[in-house]
Amino acid sequence: MKQTREKMNKGAVLGIIAVIVSVMLLASMPMATAKLYGDANGDGVIDEDDITHVEQIIAGEKTENELADVNQDGEIDVLDIAYIELIILGTAHSIGGTLVVAVYQSSWTPKHFEEAFGITPYGTNIYEPLVSLDNDMNLQPWLAKSWERMDDDTWRFYLREDVKFHDGTPFNAKAAKFSFERMIDSIPWTARLAIDRITAVDDYTIDITNKRPFAMFPAYAAHSWTVMASQSVEDGEPCGTGPFRFEKLDKVKDELTVVKNREYRGKRPYLDKVIFRNIPDAQTRVLALEAGEVDLIQEVQRSEVSILEANPDITVSRALMPGVCILGFNRQNEALSDIRVRKAICHGIDKESIVENVLSGVGQPAKTIISPIISWSAHDELEGHPYNTAKTKELLSDAGWKDTDGDGYLDKGGKTLELNLIFDARSDPDNEAMAEAIQGQLRDVGIKVDLERVESMQTPIKEGKWDMFIGSIGVYCGDASMILHAWFHSEGFYGVGVKQLFPISDYVEKLLEEGQATADETVYSQKFREVQRIAIDEEVVLDPIFYPVRVCAAKNSVKGFRPHPINGWSITLENTYIAS
Repeated sequence: MKQTREKMNKGAVLGIIAVIVSVMLLASMPMATAKLYGDANGDGVIDEDDITHVEQIIAGEKTENELADVNQDGEIDVLDIAYIELIILGTAHSIGGTLVVAVYQSSWTPKHFEEAFGITPYGTNIYEPLVSLDNDMNLQPWLAKSWERMDDDTWRFYLREDVKFHDGTPFNAKAAKFSFERMIDSIPWTARLAIDRITAVDDYTIDITNKRPFAMFPAYAAHSWTVMASQSVEDGEPCGTGPFRFEKLDKVKDELTVVKNREYRGKRPYLDKVIFRNIPDAQTRVLALEAGEVDLIQEVQRSEVSILEANPDITVSRALMPGVCILGFNRQNEALSDIRVRKAICHGIDKESIVENVLSGVGQPAKTIISPIISWSAHDELEGHPYNTAKTKELLSDAGWKDTDGDGYLDKGGKTLELNLIFDARSDPDNEAMAEAIQGQLRDVGIKVDLERVESMQTPIKEGKWDMFIGSIGVYCGDASMILHAWFHSEGFYGVGVKQLFPISDYVEKLLEEGQATADETVYSQKFREVQRIAIDEEVVLDPIFYPVRVCAAKNSVKGFRPHPINGWSITLENTYIAS
């Protein structure tokens, strides 16, 4: 749905002063600059004149300059002429340049220093994990070249032998053991890794023993926080193995600068330098991009996407995320304890309309709790509960709900079918508009919905002070079964779990545990799909609304960038370059 900025979302006025101040700050920032390797004569373009200029340098007729060494091998020779020719032909990428990225959260806080090796690993390209995730959510060997399960509790990782940290020290089993032990001591999240002990078997082999059988451990360890760091981080400077290395951190400007790791073992990045500039306000990030203050922005608000897509100078890129937004039902409520009422509500919600009109088309209507980007999602297999108001009215009538007093709302036994819906607008600025849309759609079928905005979902959910809620959950590692565990296991969501939050058969919990206990993809995929079928189609414990989409935008000159589905990995720059 096309939009203009004249249509301001609710609450936008409240942030206008912050936006104005941010714009004033942006005006004082320097424009992004780039070294254009191959532009030997320094005229701002790479063309045949640069070939002539390099020939003259080789012949001793011109003075050597940095930009003439286009392939960055330390020599200016015929190889540089050949590379310039390839750039002109469009078969080689420009090397060099500085990319300015506007991020939505600071790369540094005292918490990050204590917990994350001096800097948040999110997208900075300084650190790397043992196991990585590609843009299609597939596990990839990274600092570990392979791994195997030794027994129910132990995983063995075989490490690469050609890796060095940025300080020149080798990456080996000792370094991996240090990194995991430091994470366990300082990052609460790593408790989910259930690590009991780490053993260096030899210089390049480690065993990680879990506290319980944990077949999903390699996938769980593919997380943007579980990265490997040199022991020199104890001295206060971030030091990893990644394609970029730490240069400086300006805490006043809230800018992190990283530079190309010229000793990187694999394909070196095209860019020389990346500046991560924290601009928390989403509208200010867009203004900075449009003004040329930054080259790339992450976390574009949905309402801005169509505007940016209409800008001929900007490229918008999207990635389906491994998360979901749901409508949860409290089955302690007398009306909602009837599956016919829950099904009726599901059929009464027009998800296509919500995605198009509330989310500005940035999202995908959902049928299950697992996004289709995950290989074992049951999205294509489930019947779901498609929008059908006739079905809604039929189900409610069968359940005994009639409008006996003509007020437009259904009632039974003198009691109106009235439900409260809680939501947290801080986690997603569109939650309030989505709650209002659901309220209106259910009003049309005779259900009265009262909206309640809460500061935190945890307290009302734990206390049971809700009938329905809008909630989201995402995946931050390679194990999407964590979503099933969070919602459907007795030790899951907010410590409440299935027994209180979503009463469901013990068989589902058994299926989930069995799936998480095996490394056989065929077996766990079947069990996880069955969990989805029972929870969504059979018992209707919740209604999936939409799968979120991550959106980034960049100048047209920024090429090769593709946003990662997971937030923590969203700025991966190994293939990004600035076109000449």
